Amino acid sequence: MLEMLWLKVPVQESATTYILAPLLVTLALLICLLLEALAGKLDFTGITRAGIVRLGLLATVLLTVLSGYLAALTVNAIFALGEEAGWRGCLYHVLAPEIGCIRTVVVVGLLWARHCDSLARTQLSRAPHRRRSPVPCSHNLDVLPLFYLRETSGNILPAVSFHGAVNAWRDLTVAAASGLSDIEGGAWGYLA
Repeated sequence: MLEMLWLKVPVQESATTYILAPLLVTLALLICLLLEALAGKLDFTGITRAGIVRLGLLATVLLTVLSGYLAALTVNAIFALGEEAGWRGCLYHVLAPEIGCIRTVVVVGLLWARHCDSLARTQLSRAPHRRRSPVPCSHNLDVLPLFYLRETSGNILPAVSFHGAVNAWRDLTVAAASGLSDIEGGAWGYLA
């Protein structure tokens, strides 16, 4: 069963890379928030007022990052494992030897973008202020680091925690910079 899930790395090394992989997303998140602040688009008032207890900006950001990190390693990882060991993971495993790494990343990225586009359509009904990107789920540059983590570690676990972190924090930059469209927010994410 473990071979089927491509779990080939010793447990200690897997645990270390699993725990550290979300740090890459944390760094990108903080850079993205810094770019939004420098552009004058960062606004945490909606987030700081949302809780029962009013917190300062720094406490809100730190608690959000910490809770997102914990979610990335736990509940979000469960759902990310489904994709990493499921259809996307299977496509990586089957396509890479046949068409090479670059083409595999492009094919999987396009299919994942299509998959995410249908999810974005359902989210629009709950958040009508968000505009849809003309490119389906243009944020799917995540495919490249997911593939890289998977290939360099020989294991899906680092990709699972990285994916869990992306899911934990993907809307934070939108909530913190409500004046940005999805395309503008995505551009900050690409730069980060």
